[in-house]
Amino acid sequence: MNKITFILMLSAAIVFAENVAVFPPECVNVDRGYVGAFAMLLSQKYEGVSGLRVVSPLRSGKAIAADSNYAAAAAKLGVSEYIEIEAVGFSPDLDSLEHSQKTIVTVFRRDKTGNEIHKVATTLMNSDIEGQCENIAVALWKKTPLEQIQGTIVNKTMSSTNKSLKRKGIKIGGVYPYDWNSPALSPMVTVGFDMRLDEEKYFIEIGGGAKMPTSMGTSSQNATSTPTSQSYGGGYFDVGGDYYIISGNGNEGWYLGAGLNPGIYFTNLNSSNPGLSFALAPYIQTGVMFPTQGKTVFYVEIRVAQHVLPITTTTQLLDSVSGYTTNTQNLYPLEAGINFGICW
Repeated sequence: MNKITFILMLSAAIVFAENVAVFPPECVNVDRGYVGAFAMLLSQKYEGVSGLRVVSPLRSGKAIAADSNYAAAAAKLGVSEYIEIEAVGFSPDLDSLEHSQKTIVTVFRRDKTGNEIHKVATTLMNSDIEGQCENIAVALWKKTPLEQIQGTIVNKTMSSTNKSLKRKGIKIGGVYPYDWNSPALSPMVTVGFDMRLDEEKYFIEIGGGAKMPTSMGTSSQNATSTPTSQSYGGGYFDVGGDYYIISGNGNEGWYLGAGLNPGIYFTNLNSSNPGLSFALAPYIQTGVMFPTQGKTVFYVEIRVAQHVLPITTTTQLLDSVSGYTTNTQNLYPLEAGINFGICW
């Protein structure tokens, strides 16, 4: 009977043994109370995910000696593994609308001798700290990247550094217009101002600038010939929105967007009486921005715009009998362009 009782007690001890310890976090420039609450919640979530008994940070901290030897503390607690947490805080960007401090945590799962089993790093988000703790616990237990955990909240295309961040910069590029009912149109060089209001998964773009043709074109020819080229140029305004499709973990982001490109353009630029046209061109564009984290970013994008209001051009043709005749055309150019920009 005594043997049976001993076996039952030993089995119970094994079943209810505390196998994992979560140690108090090491903090640099952060609120210890805030990160301490994160560690406590993480220990609860890890116990639920793993099914193991977990020593909470409040209890495990008492076993840590002055030399902060976690392996020795783990041996003292009799656990087979332990979880170590490092937390670093950064002050917010002065240009950001997000004024809360950014806290980056790195969580290590180690065996009792200190060898790393798995590691997870992320930025804490106050909006769903409980969800983050659960995702981190699952990633540590399954030894998988945090990004692969369903529903995980990690830093993707736009990190919390760039959330609600307003950037201003310049954009230069080239535009190649084409119209099916017109002779060749002169390519244009564009220079403009660009402002981007960045959110986590998208940004709003507002800007304006000038389009300058590389050639003034021809306005008068012999009546037996056709004008070989025409040109237009002037000021434009941009307004649109773009959505981040692919994240590069803060290094680069691929986006797709659309918007409107109204403008005021002068035609017949090589004549003494240039014309004036009001234009409106919806556009679609795709581009790559790098890095998506940080204050200063670079980007390159390809844009296609289709004019829906006519650009009116007037061409004078010289006839040896009747003199000059005027040929007026309404053009609806399709513009293909490439832009390079920098914002900060």
